[in-house]
Amino acid sequence: MHMMRAMAGSDPPEPPWTRALAPALVGAAGLVLAPLVGAPSHWDDLPRRLAASGAGWSQAVPTLFGAASGPHWPRGPLVPLSMVGDHLLGGSPALAQATGLAAHLAGGALLVALLRRAVPLAPALAGGALFLLHPLQVEAVGWVSARGGPLSLALCLAGLLCLERRGSPAPLLAAGAALLALAGLCSPVALLAAPLLVALHLARDGKLPTWPSLAVALLAPAGALVGAWAAGVPVADPRALAVGAPALPWLLARIAWPVALAPGLRLEALPAPPPWAAVGGLVVLLGLALGGGRAATAAALGTAALGLLVATGAAAETGLVMDVALGGALPALALALAAALRSAPPGLARALAALVVVLGVSTSARQVLRWRDLPRLEEEAAAGWPSTWLHSRMGEERERAGELDPARTWYLLALRGQRPDPLACARVAGLGVLAGRPEQVLVDGAAALEAGCPADPAILAP
Repeated sequence: MHMMRAMAGSDPPEPPWTRALAPALVGAAGLVLAPLVGAPSHWDDLPRRLAASGAGWSQAVPTLFGAASGPHWPRGPLVPLSMVGDHLLGGSPALAQATGLAAHLAGGALLVALLRRAVPLAPALAGGALFLLHPLQVEAVGWVSARGGPLSLALCLAGLLCLERRGSPAPLLAAGAALLALAGLCSPVALLAAPLLVALHLARDGKLPTWPSLAVALLAPAGALVGAWAAGVPVADPRALAVGAPALPWLLARIAWPVALAPGLRLEALPAPPPWAAVGGLVVLLGLALGGGRAATAAALGTAALGLLVATGAAAETGLVMDVALGGALPALALALAAALRSAPPGLARALAALVVVLGVSTSARQVLRWRDLPRLEEEAAAGWPSTWLHSRMGEERERAGELDPARTWYLLALRGQRPDPLACARVAGLGVLAGRPEQVLVDGAAALEAGCPADPAILAP
């Protein structure tokens, strides 16, 4: 059937000028996301601590790896090493964010190249635009510690590009193996490499990948499991999915209907998602499933569903509904869209590709503006979805700005939940020392102990 389709010329040759469309799409995504580079306050604790220490290479590696151990979902073992590189090159926040942006754009270019080998140009551009310009990607670029997602996806897609040819020679298989293993050591999103390879082959020629290619693709999840073990994160714990299950409606709404992304969502105080958002997400996914009507679309949607499960486990582990945790589902959704448009009339495919670009640019640009204004973003989150973690984070920002009274207010709020936030426990009593108010030290220390904070030196010493 596929030979007859090729002989019939169902995919007509494209004009030479269309070769510039894929680079133009990547460039447009770069322009939209570029304002995140140097954004004021997304230089989170791990690299900030390293920059303040003035450590060299020998001290930086154990500092970062020690701080990165434990349940820090977005970071695999290679991410702290990349932060050491940032530190040795000057420790600039803009450099760190530029690294995340470059990894994201590289991943998008590689995905478009993979899609072009399976579907015509317009469906490939529609899928590439969905991946490059989805507003969920703003967090992956703007949040320094989230760079594991873009790095892992770029390495993973580069590895899959080495494996996509049937009967790939041994050097390409070896290169793919190395890239996929490294991808697994960056982030758990690499767990989706093998099912994504299957969906790509089904979209291209309706056949499964060869056993050597599939075996190599399994190195990515193997690397992810090794990375999780190295970070001390429990793997394949079914209880995590049960704990994270309340996040599923929000995750579905965020990935398939990202009209109004909500900041600061905590699993312990998760509100009900707007009904229209969850229904809109289901409509989008059902439209893809019914519009494609082919094995490739079903396989890609199945891979996206696995990505939702990975994000659910991340929510259970971190207590956060993180946009970056959905990074592994986005390439699968992009492939599902491209495969569904494969059988659409060319004019319709081109119109839908343009629509995805316009929607992606508008929603991502809006999200970039929110991320550049961190105080507004945090206040919006605190007003809509308050949590002890967010209150403590805002207190920390006010303390760094030298605003001790507002910082004290936020820290005291962070003590009022069922579980007081550890940062607020550690900092609230010390603010009285900084302000020269010994009576405040006694009052706030007593409040921290009554809230259930441990009686450690951070409270007792002041």
